[in-house]
Amino acid sequence: MTMIVFYESQEPVWFKQHCYAELTTDKTFFSNYDEWVEDFNNKDIEELKSLVKSWLPPIGNISGNEDNTILYIPFEMKDKLIKVLKYLGFNTKNGDIASVPTSKKLGLGPGETRTVFYDNMEIKEVSQLVQGCVNKKLEKVLDDVVADPINPIGGIFLFDLRNGFLICESTNNELSGNINLVAPSLCSLINFDEMLSKFGTTIERGKLNSVVIQLTNGMIRLYFVNLELPILLGFVSTKNKGIGQLIAFSDREYPKIIEELKLAM
Repeated sequence: MTMIVFYESQEPVWFKQHCYAELTTDKTFFSNYDEWVEDFNNKDIEELKSLVKSWLPPIGNISGNEDNTILYIPFEMKDKLIKVLKYLGFNTKNGDIASVPTSKKLGLGPGETRTVFYDNMEIKEVSQLVQGCVNKKLEKVLDDVVADPINPIGGIFLFDLRNGFLICESTNNELSGNINLVAPSLCSLINFDEMLSKFGTTIERGKLNSVVIQLTNGMIRLYFVNLELPILLGFVSTKNKGIGQLIAFSDREYPKIIEELKLAM
C-alpha cells in the first residue's frame, strides 16, 4: 500500500532540496522549509499534477501488498496535496499511526541526523492512498445499475465540478476507455451549467437540470446536481438508439444514487 504520513517538526529537515528519497526503502521525505511549503501551496492544481504523480508508484501498485511506499509530507501541505490526489482520481482513507516504522525499523543508527529527526517529529495524521471510490456502499449502487442487463447504461460517474475530481465511477465491459482519463476535462462543464441555468432563469423556465448528448456510438445523460458542491452525475449508454430508454432508466436510478451520495458526503 501507499501510505502518507503528515508530520510537523520544530526542526528543519536534514536536506536542502525539496525532497529526499530513500530508494532502498521506498520512503520519501518532503521538506518542511518554509520556502518549499509555500511554493507547493501557491501553485495551482494543473501545475502540481505531474509533480505529484511522479511521487507515486505505478497505478497498479497503489493498493497492492507489494508496495511499501511511504510519503512523509509536512502537515501544512495536506489540503493542497489531497486536492491534487483527487484531481488525479485518488482518494484517501484513515491509516494506522502504529504502522509507521520507527527509525530502528528503518535501520537508522542511533545519533544519526535522520534518526533524531524521525524520533522527534510529530505525526499528525496517517492516510492510505486508494484508487477510485472510497465509499463501498455508493460504489455498489453504481455497480448494480451497470450490471443490470435490461437497461442500456454501460457506465456511471459522479464528478465534483468545483474541485475537479472523480468521486466514484463504474463501467461494464462494453464501455471502452477509462473515465479516469477524461475526468479533468469535465471541469469545464461547470461553465455549461452556469450558462444554461442563467438562460433558463432569464426566460423563466428554471435552472438546468439535465442534458442528453448524442455521440457517434452512444449517448450520455448528464445531471447537474447542487448539494454542498456542484456535482455532475453521468449515465453513459453504449447504444446509439433508444433515447427514451436512457432517459427512463436514468430517471429511475437517479434518486437512489443521489440519496447514497448525500449519505457519503
